Amino acid sequence: MAYLERKHPENPLFGSTDKETGIIWQRINETEQYAIEPVLTLAKALMLKTALNNIDTCNEGAREITKELSTIDAWLDKGDYLAGEI
Repeated sequence: MAYLERKHPENPLFGSTDKETGIIWQRINETEQYAIEPVLTLAKALMLKTALNNIDTCNEGAREITKELSTIDAWLDKGDYLAGEI
């Protein structure tokens, strides 16, 4: 991402102001913090083919992932971008 930011500075990925950069990093960190564990749990069960033996865990992970995706959808309801406008 740093490469793209430098390669195309006319379209900054991390915003043009300190406030935009802060909001973008906040969204990145929030999404990662809340979504990483259920995504990894579900992916591991699917890759190891143990999902059928852990249905409750997989269903809970899927619910948590869906909740996080709903948060992202709510951000997009407010505009075309996850963290601000260009």
